[in-house]
Amino acid sequence: MATKRKFNCVTLDSNLVYGSGACSVIEGVDSIMRLKEEEGVDVVIGGLCSSVCVPAGYNLRYWNIPYFPASCSNPDMADKNKFPTLARVMPSYNKLGGAFLSVVQYYNWKRVVMVNEDDDFICDYGARGIKDKLEMTNIIIAEWIRIPNIVNNDQIIGYLERVRTRGRIILMCHTRVSVMQRIMEVAYDLGMTTREYLYISYTLIPSSFNIVPWSNTQYGITTKVTEEQMAKRKEAFKVFRSGALSMQHCGSLKRIPDKCSLLNIQRTADKVVFKRSN
Repeated sequence: MATKRKFNCVTLDSNLVYGSGACSVIEGVDSIMRLKEEEGVDVVIGGLCSSVCVPAGYNLRYWNIPYFPASCSNPDMADKNKFPTLARVMPSYNKLGGAFLSVVQYYNWKRVVMVNEDDDFICDYGARGIKDKLEMTNIIIAEWIRIPNIVNNDQIIGYLERVRTRGRIILMCHTRVSVMQRIMEVAYDLGMTTREYLYISYTLIPSSFNIVPWSNTQYGITTKVTEEQMAKRKEAFKVFRSGALSMQHCGSLKRIPDKCSLLNIQRTADKVVFKRSN
């Protein structure tokens, strides 16, 4: 059952009605529908997950009610023919796709490979947003490799061998930092971290991984690694860059030069230089 609270606005001649349903499709959509049918609202603000926002957006379109979802990033919602009354209040993966398109065009890259986690909405939404933008140009997506949440070394080797035959610019995403780090370690072992390769990770909200991806402390959790493994990891990550659309906490990271740069060239500018093609 959705809960609701009413607030009397002091400065506005209006009422605010609160409904909750979190990310449950049924409870979330039902809660938003009750705001219209029982409360007669003129505007809907909120909605936490795309699984709720998408079906709610279709219904609010029918009623011509302005809809401002809070954190729904499904790139499909950028279609104004389907969602003419919807306006998101946080960055979407469509904008992330546009950012990567600008980078690809700046360096005159003609083909890329995408590698992303298959069963996570963050990576999938990002891949779809990037794919849509790249396909609007003459840039070739040589292969789109989807990998599971948990992978072993043999699987990683197989994925990287496919990458080797298809391209040198790799756009990648995985929600497990340990998997991203292991991919780079295996790439190093396979000779795929030379200057002809570039691995670019993407995310919507940045984390410490965007700044120090080789670190054994991520999200407050520290794992044990040997000195040899750490040295290999740091070497592998010299051809790795990360991009995040929302950089709201960069201000607290003053010790990192060029910390908010999409490609963060400053990190390895002494050894890796990527020149723009002619």
